[in-house]
Amino acid sequence: MSKQRTSIRDINGRERMNLALSLRKAGATLDSIALQCGYGSRSSAHKAIRRAMAELPRENAEELRELEVMRLDELLLSYWQRAKKDINAAHLVLKIAEQRAKLLGLFATPESIETPYIIVQEIPYHYFGDQKSVQNGHIPEEVSHGAVD
Repeated sequence: MSKQRTSIRDINGRERMNLALSLRKAGATLDSIALQCGYGSRSSAHKAIRRAMAELPRENAEELRELEVMRLDELLLSYWQRAKKDINAAHLVLKIAEQRAKLLGLFATPESIETPYIIVQEIPYHYFGDQKSVQNGHIPEEVSHGAVD
């Protein structure tokens, strides 16, 4: 008996999740989705949409991503000219651009950035000038200031 309830609860939960995703795809706000699907908050609705997207076949998720990018592009275009004169519109343009970049995965993570470096294994004694000065820990002034012959 309890197994059937759990099963029915799981089915109802999945249907709510799918409805939330459909409403979002149609352009509904998170507040509206939370209200229509019976979620306690917009945050819960957002989490349900993210779970539903994670379970979608890859092609469907790409389709939804493309749709969101198109919507953001339309918003961006509608505020672009106004942003040149209105600071509030400029802030909105920046927020739209940031959301678009997140959606498209354009932000670089520290792990993805390669830092070039050079490993110096040996420096010839004559590079720093007088061999005796270098051995005594003295680096000629012209070398310490970057002026090397």
